[in-house]
Amino acid sequence: MKTVNTPKSFQGNIVRYSVYLVIYLFLYACIYQVIHIARVNWLIDIPILIFVLLGLFFYTRRYNKEQRYFEKKTEITLASDYKLIVGATILLIAFRLLIAYFQFKKYVPFTRNQLFYLQHENNDLFWLLIIYQGLFLSVMQQFLGIGFFFNYFFRKQTFFHAMVGILMSALFFAFLNLQFSLLWFIINFAFGYFLALFYLYSQSFLWTIYFAILNSIFWIILL
Repeated sequence: MKTVNTPKSFQGNIVRYSVYLVIYLFLYACIYQVIHIARVNWLIDIPILIFVLLGLFFYTRRYNKEQRYFEKKTEITLASDYKLIVGATILLIAFRLLIAYFQFKKYVPFTRNQLFYLQHENNDLFWLLIIYQGLFLSVMQQFLGIGFFFNYFFRKQTFFHAMVGILMSALFFAFLNLQFSLLWFIINFAFGYFLALFYLYSQSFLWTIYFAILNSIFWIILL
């Protein structure tokens, strides 16, 4: 019998995933407020930082606890396939440079946070973006779009489930970025597709986190 407190229960997975999503949306709203103050305000920043760290701790603890229900798979390491890692890193950076060029040429619109940064550029805002969006949001998005997502809904090892899982993961990643622009939804979908594809090929959740953080960092420093 499938108990509701393990990843083998679809009903339990829906409930758990809904809770994780609500936590993410709450923390996203908190981070949005911190960034749009545009200055370090310790009375606000410290409580929100604590909330975010607790959320990440909860995600990490749940993910690691649930991994025992799945058989161990061989993961790609830097030593075993460094050419793939380096190649994917270069491809990602080139993709970000191309998007930045298109934004410079005004073919691609700036996001809300990018416009806000350009209007209120200062050191505090730069580091707030690096820490909260570049690190914290990137990691939380990978737990929701990759880690829990595939563990709960696309565990079967078939080509059909893999392809549907990649497409759904990419769509959900685009949603998690909450960019209300069709062009940015497509861009985020493409990046989410890359992350999901790399995850299924490498079986390494940590590498997807690395690429997500790298993408966000370049999104900020190329402004």
